[in-house]
Amino acid sequence: STNTSTEMFRQQLQYLRDNNYRVLTMEAFRRLLEEGEPFPQKTVLITIDDAYRSIYERAFPILKEFNYPFTVFAEASRLYADAPGAMNWAMLAEMRDWGATIANHSYHHPRLGRPKAGQTRAEYAAWVRDDLLKAQRALADHDMASDVLAYPYGEYNELVEEVARDLRS
Repeated sequence: STNTSTEMFRQQLQYLRDNNYRVLTMEAFRRLLEEGEPFPQKTVLITIDDAYRSIYERAFPILKEFNYPFTVFAEASRLYADAPGAMNWAMLAEMRDWGATIANHSYHHPRLGRPKAGQTRAEYAAWVRDDLLKAQRALADHDMASDVLAYPYGEYNELVEEVARDLRS
């Protein structure tokens, strides 16, 4: 399962605190990557995928209680959909204003690593680019611009990586 109970989540964060883990912001994580040095022992980055309302209603209060930074990778289309169980832009903005990093998880949450049947390489690249760019623009339109991306379902390939890198520049 990709979900955890509120009780288990609280226990996990308490474990981090009790065992003197350092919880990084996305910016601190990026600085460590750029330095190219090994990560310090007991260092973690908390990331959450998808724009589910439960993140806002259940996880966010616990993260605030522990004062732990975190990143939400949000697929933008959900934020416009007023879908049951989905966050909205105001909820995401509240988390951003508290200090969370909001980052790109695509627009439609497609399986980017799998070209659609019959797509040429150029069509596939354009499809990936359009989805990621549309998400970047939606986040930027809501003052949540980020060049950080989590691939939906963790699926990617060389073409997806290339497109994502090109969009960062």
